[in-house]
Amino acid sequence: MEKQIPAVKLVPGDIVKIRMGDKIPADIRILQSREMKVDNSCLTGESDALLRSTECTHPDSVLETQNLAFFGTLCKEGNGIGIVVNIGDNTVMGQIASLVSHGEPPSTPLNRELLRFVIMISIIAISMGIALFLFGILLLKQGVSSSF
Repeated sequence: MEKQIPAVKLVPGDIVKIRMGDKIPADIRILQSREMKVDNSCLTGESDALLRSTECTHPDSVLETQNLAFFGTLCKEGNGIGIVVNIGDNTVMGQIASLVSHGEPPSTPLNRELLRFVIMISIIAISMGIALFLFGILLLKQGVSSSF
């Protein structure tokens, strides 16, 4: 029995039918392919649509094997049936997003120079404040303030 459900309600083990023009709703393992080609350019940068089949061509490399279609990619040609293997943050796209969002942005040369400048100005300002404070105390002790 076929039923259309929102992608957010998919769970691993669900069987999905993919047609030309569909966005892949989760990471799926291809069970049946009829000349199904998927555009993986958002993951690999490769502009050509790649043929998906039922055989595992690269067991050691998830991105290169032909029996997987990934969340967020687009079915450009043909159609197929697959079983959901990963959803949400566990998908390849989710793992990439997690790596990007948790990384510390690198410090640019401009940021380093601005930080150096702010530290130098702060040191000068604090030194001048202390010097003027000490000079004021010295003048008060000598009674110079009464002559103004």
